[in-house]
Amino acid sequence: MEMYLKVLKNWQDFSSRASRKEFWTFVGVNFAIMIALRIVGLGMFGGLYSLVMLVPNIAVSVRRFHDTDKSGWWWLLVLTGIGAIVCLIFALLPSQQYANKYGPVPDDNATDGQTFNTANAQSNAEDAKVEKVAAPENENKES
Repeated sequence: MEMYLKVLKNWQDFSSRASRKEFWTFVGVNFAIMIALRIVGLGMFGGLYSLVMLVPNIAVSVRRFHDTDKSGWWWLLVLTGIGAIVCLIFALLPSQQYANKYGPVPDDNATDGQTFNTANAQSNAEDAKVEKVAAPENENKES
């Protein structure tokens, strides 16, 4: 439940990363709430709930794409029939275990709802890049 609340607190964050656990916890809780509304007979509120959860759902999906080092624009594939399967596959991929251009590796245990500072995330991503090292020159000195 903490992960669900973390996503709701970060509903406006489209720039950092979301772990698999965070994403699937949010999806699972949303699914359970929709089923509960139908069982109780309040199915008409399911549409309203879905509308309210639309932006947080898109935000956590974009952050999940970022976690696999893909652009959030890939989410637009959901609007096509076959693209939803591609998005599902991307959501199932494991997290990258290093910082990327979208920020540091997400901490599954963090529940404070703090988002990453974009400048700090970019700095960390630059630090994670592998620098090319020039080969040492051959030191053949003639004497």
